[in-house]
Amino acid sequence: MILATSLAKGFASGGGVFVFPTEEWCWKVRTWGGPLTYSGPQQPATLGCSIASAKIHLTEDVYIKQDELMSKIKLCNKILTELEVPLIAESEVPIRFVGVGLPTVGYNLVNKLMQDGYYTNLGIYPAVPETCTGIRFTITNNHTEDDIVGLCKSIAKNLPIALKEEGRTVEDIYRAFKMLRSKRTFKQNVVSDIVQNSKYKIQRESSIKNIPQPVWDKLLGDNGMFDWNGLQLLESIFQNNKKPENNWAFQYYIVKDDHDKIVAATFFTIVLSKDDMLSSAEVSNQIELQRKNNPYYLTSRCMMMGTLLTEGSHLWIDRTSDNWKEIMMYLIDGIWKDHEKMETDALYFRDFKADDVEIRDYLIDRGFLKIDMPNTNSIDSLNWNTSTDFFKQLPQKKRNRLKREVIRFQDFFEIRIVNDATDNEIEYWYTLYQNVQRNSLKVNTFLLPKKLFYEASKNKNIDIIELKLKPEIDKRAQRLPVAIGFVYKSQNNYCPWILGLDYSFKEYHVYRQLLFQAILGAKQLNKHKIYFGFTADEEKEKFGAKSTPMTAYIQVKDSFNLSVIGLMQTNKAQD
Repeated sequence: MILATSLAKGFASGGGVFVFPTEEWCWKVRTWGGPLTYSGPQQPATLGCSIASAKIHLTEDVYIKQDELMSKIKLCNKILTELEVPLIAESEVPIRFVGVGLPTVGYNLVNKLMQDGYYTNLGIYPAVPETCTGIRFTITNNHTEDDIVGLCKSIAKNLPIALKEEGRTVEDIYRAFKMLRSKRTFKQNVVSDIVQNSKYKIQRESSIKNIPQPVWDKLLGDNGMFDWNGLQLLESIFQNNKKPENNWAFQYYIVKDDHDKIVAATFFTIVLSKDDMLSSAEVSNQIELQRKNNPYYLTSRCMMMGTLLTEGSHLWIDRTSDNWKEIMMYLIDGIWKDHEKMETDALYFRDFKADDVEIRDYLIDRGFLKIDMPNTNSIDSLNWNTSTDFFKQLPQKKRNRLKREVIRFQDFFEIRIVNDATDNEIEYWYTLYQNVQRNSLKVNTFLLPKKLFYEASKNKNIDIIELKLKPEIDKRAQRLPVAIGFVYKSQNNYCPWILGLDYSFKEYHVYRQLLFQAILGAKQLNKHKIYFGFTADEEKEKFGAKSTPMTAYIQVKDSFNLSVIGLMQTNKAQD
């Protein structure tokens, strides 16, 4: 046996010790293990400290000092308990951790403790989960009993004040640390000022049918395919399915002020999603190998703003209002309560512009972690009349490329807007969709249910664009579609939604032809904007689409899965 130990904690110095059973083993490690054990020479002061500490450990004095320290630890636990301060674990080790909840409360409290003469550390993400910030301090024999009592009283005095100043309550702490009901109250004299009287109220609905269509569409109906009709379609598709990933629960939120005026609105879905959804394709490909035997490997139940099939601004709030942050916090509090009630593993606020610094700082201060999303692509203006006019507005380089890759092959295709699909056609479209789904891991999601294709093909708000090659080009015994595109039509927008491709006809640039036909379809219907969705930025930019970097903000209750994926990402980068 070889014993390796650190001198940093119990010895209160630094460095480490190796104990070998024989001189020969020690010589081998010194000779051959240098690259693995060498980090730098011990500084003389640290070495002197280690020697002095070792000498103490070899005398009876060590027991006296340990008893003295244990007495101070128990005193600290006793005072914090009497003051009903949220000490997260009443263990008999020197390090104490007092929960405060959000990072903003932690920053505030640390400053107040410093003003009282007490210097503490802030335990914050990534050392702890995003909403589990706390005050961390260590008791040593250098502290007197008066020091310990004074710090405990300072925390008990200042924590309620910090919570109030940040617009928070102790409920943050109870929720984040799952504290027992018996520990869920401070002493009355400590929390007399923490009473949150809100001038807002929140309306929750589990179906869009419970919200008047004019109300919803005025707030969020012009932001993609999640107008009232689009959400009704999604609700009908993603329920009563066999697989858990195809059953979504919808939760709608409308915040009103004390005059019954709507001041915020959004919606979430509770869905089983892949934790590598936004990871690199290389990492997702590696994980998918594991999912062949375990389809739910590295997956979580998420509460997600919007849905896995929608893009755009899923939150309506008047950012010009002086009270928008107060309204936003009230909305988040309501969402947090449902996040706990529904026992979801992760919470996603998504589809915010990456350059929105104000929302970034606001959500990070509330314990959210920022992650990059794929860019979203859109054509924001259809201010042209003919396809010739459309090409003229593009830069020369893009225009020439599209002439070679799109216009040149346009007459090779038969284009049809399908109104009365047969079951056989829908079944084949689904195989084309599966081709794309297998080859697209940049946004890694579960395979969509076949039910979606049947329901969408009957919906009047869906255009189904089908591309076939003409008989002189497609020599197969049965001439089948080479591309299919489902497009949602809102009042002003055209939203390409789901597509399928036959990759054996790449030489005819089938995907680009499908994009072009979607643009022509939007113009024909006098739409104002095309939501082109995520990924394939370069292809969509050829047609004049604007690519906008997007971000999401997440909170997870257990970061193990993300840590595993992060490690895989690091290993791939090193390879």
